Amino acid sequence: MKSKFVKLAAVCAALVSLTLPAGAQFVEDFHGAKLAVDPEAAHTGWQALTGSGEATVSFTQKNHHGFMTVDARKDRRNIYWAIIKRSISAGIDADELARPDRELRLEAKIRISDAPRRVHFQINHTRTANVHINLREFDIADSNWHTISFTTKDFDATPKDEIFFVFGMTDMGRAVTTTEIAYIKVSVVDPAKVGPDLGMPLKYRPKMPPLDFYANAIPVFQDAIVDAAYPWVNFRAWTALEPDEGAIGTQVLATSGTQMIVLRWDLSKFKGKAPDGWGVLELTTNSVQWAPTNLEEFGYLRTVEIKAGDPNWMRDSVTRDSLFQGKPELDVLNGQLMFDVQPALQRGEKTLISINPAVMARLISGETKGLAIYPQGAVNASFASSQSPTPSARPSLHFNVK
Repeated sequence: MKSKFVKLAAVCAALVSLTLPAGAQFVEDFHGAKLAVDPEAAHTGWQALTGSGEATVSFTQKNHHGFMTVDARKDRRNIYWAIIKRSISAGIDADELARPDRELRLEAKIRISDAPRRVHFQINHTRTANVHINLREFDIADSNWHTISFTTKDFDATPKDEIFFVFGMTDMGRAVTTTEIAYIKVSVVDPAKVGPDLGMPLKYRPKMPPLDFYANAIPVFQDAIVDAAYPWVNFRAWTALEPDEGAIGTQVLATSGTQMIVLRWDLSKFKGKAPDGWGVLELTTNSVQWAPTNLEEFGYLRTVEIKAGDPNWMRDSVTRDSLFQGKPELDVLNGQLMFDVQPALQRGEKTLISINPAVMARLISGETKGLAIYPQGAVNASFASSQSPTPSARPSLHFNVK
């Protein structure tokens, strides 16, 4: 399945040059009398676009700042993408960029209304085939100002190519979210002299190493099922019954249209340490039932951070009501996905869910209270729980620390 970012490339390909002063950098500092925005014609300014859902997006200017606002309250599945974009070619010295020792550095100063959330930069040109190569995500941990930057590698634009800049907000939850932007800058730089990037740019879905790469494999401390249809009920004895086991069966974790898996770990011995790269959540499939369709991302599992609620819930007593403590869902769960994956379909197979370094840091520090997993589409799935008689099948968190 093609990612939503591949689909964005086709949207970006129609841009044409803007009339800007020649030089080695493009700057949008929102000091013009009016922000150049034209939803119909990219050649006259910024475009604000959205797709893969029912969200809407606007891009406005006030007090010398830009405001990108996404309204996803009517979005049904939270798989939308929302971007602002424009051609920057007329602001870039194409001949300077064509030198083999030159790259582009993308930089912006932003703050976001609801955090933690991820945003992304994307830079490509008319011949770009792989739009992920120069796409980076940034995990914004709070609603303070953050300067973020990303320096390309082997960006192969020629003086004949049109260069496109994209800033994106995707899958942020069924709410109104605004990114305030103090400035956007794209510069031709010498990567050997420009210094490190700011804000920990993350590759989009990087290839993960094998599990034995990780020094720490921590089994889940508490795991449970909570159910929106029965929010007062504890499901500690949820059981998969097998034909050859009579009525005994095996206790499992299950998720469906109303059921959510919640997990938390005791990471106290790592307090004060920083993660070294990405981590991985390992689940072992018990059973999966799903309906393959042509709908985008319809057979996936969605993993999100638990950011509030009862931090000390226990498997034998937790309910949805006790976990949420009367708070709205978006106050307890991060509205933006951490990662969507298709579950491994065969019993005993491993479902591996990548965890970016910023989320790993919040898990280790205790700021993030745990992880929640629910279906993105029509999926019923069950996995081995902490009660599995096979220790290697139990949910585990794999990571390295510095």
